[in-house]
Amino acid sequence: MARGNPQPNIQWLNLKNNPVLPISKVRLILSNGSLYFPPFDAENFREDVHWTTYRCSARNTIGTIVSKDTVVKAVVPQRYEPEVQNPGGFIACNVIIKCVIPSFVRDFVTVTSWLQEPNFNIYPSLEGDGKNHMLPTGELLVYNITKHDVEKMYRCRTHHRLTQNTLVSKNAGKIQLTEIQELVPPIINEKILKLRIRIGDPLVVACDAYANPRPTYRWHAEREGDTETLENMVASGRAKTKDGTLIIFSVSKTDNGPFYCTVTNSEGMETFKLELLITSPLSAIIQPSLQTVSLGHTADLICRTFGFPQQNIVWLKDGNRLRTGSRVRLFSSEHIHFSPIVKEDQGMYQCVLRNEWESIQSSSEFRLGEVFPQLNYKFIEQTLQPGPFISLKCSCSGNPTPTIIWFLDGYPLPNDDRIMIGQYVTMFGDVISHVNISAVKSEDGGEYTCKAYSNAGEVTHSAYLNIYGLPYIRPMSILSAVAGKSFSLRCPIAGFPIESVSIEKDGVKLPVNARQRINNATLTIENVQRAADQGTYTCIARNKQNYTSMRSVELKVLIPPKITPFLFARDLNVGDRTSIQCVIGTGDLPLAFTWLKDGHIIKSFVKEDIGRPRNNTDTLVKRLSSVADESFFSLNETSPSEIEDIGSITIRQSDDFSSALSINFVTRSQSGTYTCRVQNNAATVTHSAQLHVNVPPRWIFKPSDKDAIMGSSVIISCVADGFPIPSLQWKQLIGSSGEYRELSYGTEIDILHTVIGNNINNTLMIQTVTREHEGSFLCEVSNGIGSGLSALVKIKVHVGPSVTVCKQLVTIRKGESVTMRCEATGDHPLNISWRSKANTIDDSLKSQFRIQNAQMVNGLSSDLTILQTSILDKGDYTCIASNVYGHDLAVIKLLVHEVPNTPLNLHVTNLESRSVTLSWSSWTRSPESNLSHEIIENSQPISKYILQYKKAEDGWTDYRNQNRLPGDRTTTQLQLLKPAQAYHVRLYSENDIGISAPSDVLFIVTDSEVPSAPPTNVMVDSLGPQQ
Repeated sequence: MARGNPQPNIQWLNLKNNPVLPISKVRLILSNGSLYFPPFDAENFREDVHWTTYRCSARNTIGTIVSKDTVVKAVVPQRYEPEVQNPGGFIACNVIIKCVIPSFVRDFVTVTSWLQEPNFNIYPSLEGDGKNHMLPTGELLVYNITKHDVEKMYRCRTHHRLTQNTLVSKNAGKIQLTEIQELVPPIINEKILKLRIRIGDPLVVACDAYANPRPTYRWHAEREGDTETLENMVASGRAKTKDGTLIIFSVSKTDNGPFYCTVTNSEGMETFKLELLITSPLSAIIQPSLQTVSLGHTADLICRTFGFPQQNIVWLKDGNRLRTGSRVRLFSSEHIHFSPIVKEDQGMYQCVLRNEWESIQSSSEFRLGEVFPQLNYKFIEQTLQPGPFISLKCSCSGNPTPTIIWFLDGYPLPNDDRIMIGQYVTMFGDVISHVNISAVKSEDGGEYTCKAYSNAGEVTHSAYLNIYGLPYIRPMSILSAVAGKSFSLRCPIAGFPIESVSIEKDGVKLPVNARQRINNATLTIENVQRAADQGTYTCIARNKQNYTSMRSVELKVLIPPKITPFLFARDLNVGDRTSIQCVIGTGDLPLAFTWLKDGHIIKSFVKEDIGRPRNNTDTLVKRLSSVADESFFSLNETSPSEIEDIGSITIRQSDDFSSALSINFVTRSQSGTYTCRVQNNAATVTHSAQLHVNVPPRWIFKPSDKDAIMGSSVIISCVADGFPIPSLQWKQLIGSSGEYRELSYGTEIDILHTVIGNNINNTLMIQTVTREHEGSFLCEVSNGIGSGLSALVKIKVHVGPSVTVCKQLVTIRKGESVTMRCEATGDHPLNISWRSKANTIDDSLKSQFRIQNAQMVNGLSSDLTILQTSILDKGDYTCIASNVYGHDLAVIKLLVHEVPNTPLNLHVTNLESRSVTLSWSSWTRSPESNLSHEIIENSQPISKYILQYKKAEDGWTDYRNQNRLPGDRTTTQLQLLKPAQAYHVRLYSENDIGISAPSDVLFIVTDSEVPSAPPTNVMVDSLGPQQ
């Protein structure tokens, strides 16, 4: 669909920009311009029709634009069967169950849900229910599998978006439990996953590994510079990790790039790589969208682009690729500069933005401003004999397209079958006009003029066509001149050569006075006068042989009308009567009178006065039914001999040279400018008078009582009109004395410490309401007409709630009780509620909470008690107070301290025969909460680490082999070890609250080494006489 003026024509194009033609029963073009593909059998598939790219173009006289690409891919319906896999896994590990869709329908089929038999449905979500998690990509993730999970059967439900069919898999998948208890390092089948996702969409990716014992998962991202890290994303709540699953609630542009999931257990480590390509929908806009420029000037078009990734920008003009060069230059891919503008630059421009997945375009219209007509080709003066064919040519350009007209000696060309005028417009907008004369005669001679004109102006060119022959003066029609103006009479003379030209009036050769002058066969009269200049004028032309031609013409001098000035009476009030008369002192008859009000014609209808005979002085009664588009007045139907126009305007014309306008009941709506317009054959003249009706003030917006909330602003409007324009004054009642104090714009009242103003909009404004503003205010309006207006308004001040807390940060040890208090003030009734983690706390439903409210002198207090705190209780607690005038809140942050979490990922970084270098990671997440995205930022910092080690065969009863390390360390070295010796190592975290549980035991075997010395104390025992 395309819009434009004129209505554009639609045409479809293929990839090669060639027009698309209809093909019977295969591809049709409908009457509304739509491209229609009827259903077809598989054997009728055509790749050039059903699997290709189309564009449509819209064209009108302004230019051409093309649409973005439309990709058509035909699909043959085929039956398919989804198949559920039977994945294997170890106890306590995670398992992903996949629904396999055949490749030939994979692009059109999505997995909508899973069915856990017999009737438990699982739908896609961001976090799942803790056990089952259907990923947005369609897989089903089962957390922490048990022997009970092996007995469950799973089917997938799919939807075909083209056929709208829903299909449930026939086979049911089961989890295959691996019974072998051997140790298996993490194994990941697909180690690299590439995903394209739009900015703002959620992302859920599972990192799943086959491993025994149960592995640990750690997601991280490598970013450069100030790019947001995954840890910061988790801390801000934009992302979280859950048992190997990465969840980003709304992806941003900074997420573009790789993410890594490291899977570790005691047997080894494996890494899964996620490559994210973040896209944003493309959009473009050309500025300006409409530009009007003049020839020879410069202009710019800028294409503002949005979205990513962007591959390239292509500029089009009228549907074709824009050609650039020295005049049309690309300052950048988004910026085009034109210098100078030529006519061919007008049209439609588009910038087309593309990437691998979509294209978008924006268009702009380039208009040429009004260009003064220019004559590109002009005919020349010629002298020739009678008889041949001759053609005179003029060519012009301009904007808008000019029109060419022709004159001969200042008069339109005579009607003659031998004279033909032709005109056409070229494809470049130039206008070409010809005057063709066949068998030219001497009377065709004279000064020919071509005149090119448009709204931008006009230009003329004149040249003589001299045809040998006797003098000849072409006939002239009666001429008119306006008294007081200038007048020119040109004699239309033909024949060549001409010796002399003279002009006479009533037989007297001119000129006869200073107002007359003759030049080049043209008589000019300044300040035309009827008595002296009206009459018969004769043009006389002679050649050397004294052959003479003469022709006479009548000149009539017309007298324009002149209006005698008039005014309305002053100090007119509503209900008064008034009248004005438009009298023409001088001017030719007949006269046409028209009355206007505020520039709009007063429409009327005419009735004859039957009481008088019909002649030129009959009385015309014109009764007003409306003025322009406003119905101010009423028309009362009466008998023809009566005139009853109560509340209306009456227009009477009792003679040929005057017209009277009467208002017998003046109303406020009749104020305005009244104009008498008079026209005769000579000119049109006007005279205007202002009618001002004194109107007492009346309310447009009468102020009323106002309720205000303390601390907010109050605006009370007081609006009245009248004539003269009324003045307005706000006053404030002082106490109960009955006296008022005047308020002016920007006046500061010391008692109230605020600005109360009477602004330009007649509005009383109190910027910050306090209790002291409660009271009465008076708005007075007057303009000297009548008694004026006044309105007394009362302002009632109400107090919304205000909440305060004693402590904004509360710290408590895990397991202890804590009480948080808030106090609220404001108008009763007050209500206080507590919220935590976006949920309202109800102590009747949660036994660990106690809420106790108590009345205060000016408000209400509330105590929230947690009887036995756990790490889950930490966070923000919001106290919300509300009444009918608003609400307020305050936040208390609760920190629950506990012993630190177990150190993570204790591993060997360097192993030698007598020393080993160890490294580990400190926990930043709470395993108890099972919410791995919650950072224990409120926990006590780790003060130290305790590293214990022993020989593999010894027990943990001896704590002599123990090192205490600073809490900011994550690496250390054990020395004085023995070669080829097996050791067990474990690590504790410690803070001010206590010591954590130990880490998993790390098994180490030191390297062997060459003996340091030869053996000593070698003894020999005899085994026998020979040994």
